[in-house]
Amino acid sequence: MEIRSVGVHDDEQLRAWYDVYRACALDERDYPTAWTWPETVAAFRRPDKGNRRDAVVGEQSGGTVAASILVYPLLDNTHAVYAETAVLAQWRRRGIGTAMVDDIVQRSRTAGRRTVIAEVVYPFDAAEDHPFRAFARRLGFVEALSDVHRILDLPVDDPRIDRLLARATPRHRDHRIVTWLDRCPDEFLEGFGELYSALVVDAPMGDLELEEEVWDAERLRENEETRKAQGRSTFAAAAVAADGSLAGYTELVVPQHDPGQVYQWGTLVRRAHRGHHLGLALKSVNLRVMQQACPHARVVHTWNADVNAAMTAVNEAMGFRPVERLGEFQREL
Repeated sequence: MEIRSVGVHDDEQLRAWYDVYRACALDERDYPTAWTWPETVAAFRRPDKGNRRDAVVGEQSGGTVAASILVYPLLDNTHAVYAETAVLAQWRRRGIGTAMVDDIVQRSRTAGRRTVIAEVVYPFDAAEDHPFRAFARRLGFVEALSDVHRILDLPVDDPRIDRLLARATPRHRDHRIVTWLDRCPDEFLEGFGELYSALVVDAPMGDLELEEEVWDAERLRENEETRKAQGRSTFAAAAVAADGSLAGYTELVVPQHDPGQVYQWGTLVRRAHRGHHLGLALKSVNLRVMQQACPHARVVHTWNADVNAAMTAVNEAMGFRPVERLGEFQREL
């Protein structure tokens, strides 16, 4: 088998990588999630001061049978590589997956990285020895964080959202909630960057070895432009404290090229402002705004750590139900 990087500016090469990635992402899953082609093209080809991406294929018998992606942080967490690999179902159990992981490890070492972090998806009620988990462990990966994939069927009616807000609002009288679409207002940009930066250390992250990220104004604006190029609409809500600082935020992302799907991205309330039902308020307000703008939306996907009891309670109150698990595995090199 030949393993090689693809030219991400070459449509034919990138498409061969993408077709394997998408087929595997949709394989044997009741509620699959996968990037669309426009999202993929923009992610690989647009400027990104925060990350470098490498797309790798495994070729056998004249065709592409496996695909990996490696993401190298450039501003923070420069000890790590985020990686995923996938093999077409009919080509599994032939050593191809092992070869792809070995290639990831070698590339990570060459780049001077010492930690590989990979995600493994499996059914919600999967046994401890599910083949995907066993494969990761056999190759030296340790499960550092267990996430649950939950979904919320849409639409959620207004009376239900009213009840959620009635439960939350009396607890945060000193905060006001603001919303925006796609572009963060200039007045909140610095505080929004601070929230983005803190997410990986303030939210429960299990045993993952991560440091605070770097999200300055330039990177935030660049990220907004990339989402626009990807055809994504981003609905954001933030809690503003009495002193004008941002106490928390949440985001819902709607891919225009994948009708009906909505993705819950980061939600964070700063430690000093917790205990006031801000998480529930932020997500309820943002859900209402998104539904009004996107009546075609049919399901919201969210992932949160098993150990994050507070966010699990918020999601359950909103009506999310578990459908899948995602293990975040870590290998020290």
